Amino acid sequence: MQKLVLRVDRIETRLGALVGDNPERKYRERAFSYLGSILRPVRVVPLQDILPQLEIHLTEEEVERLLPLDLLLDGRVRHREAKPEVWLAVEVSGVVDQHDVERAVERARLLTRAGLPAIPTVAGDDLGEGIARLASEEQVFVLIDGQRLNWYEALTAVLDGSQA
Repeated sequence: MQKLVLRVDRIETRLGALVGDNPERKYRERAFSYLGSILRPVRVVPLQDILPQLEIHLTEEEVERLLPLDLLLDGRVRHREAKPEVWLAVEVSGVVDQHDVERAVERARLLTRAGLPAIPTVAGDDLGEGIARLASEEQVFVLIDGQRLNWYEALTAVLDGSQA
């Protein structure tokens, strides 16, 4: 019986890891599907590609705080005349919670300080209780199951410099 319990525990751990990775993989692979109507082109950017710029503007500790970022995207805003380039600092979770919002805000601010105007973004399959309100208050862009919330507010905050 004990062997069966251990085996089920291992299966549960592996299944949890798969379920946890799936939303991140989905948003990475389908970034254009979710954002192509507001950003073009939409590009997934590995942090290592911008590491030299980060290291010029940020401390080593700040760069370290950026490294766990789930997803970094960039693109040009389609519906603005100047078509400004923006970056999305995306934290992805199955169920988005307060910690995801806080991490997105912190990491977007660091990217913005490094010269990359970044919109804090959270993405997932569902929102935890009160998270829609928190994201609105913090001007965080939300992607939930194909829906976009707070896009214009978050975009305006970054372009006006009120989130720096």
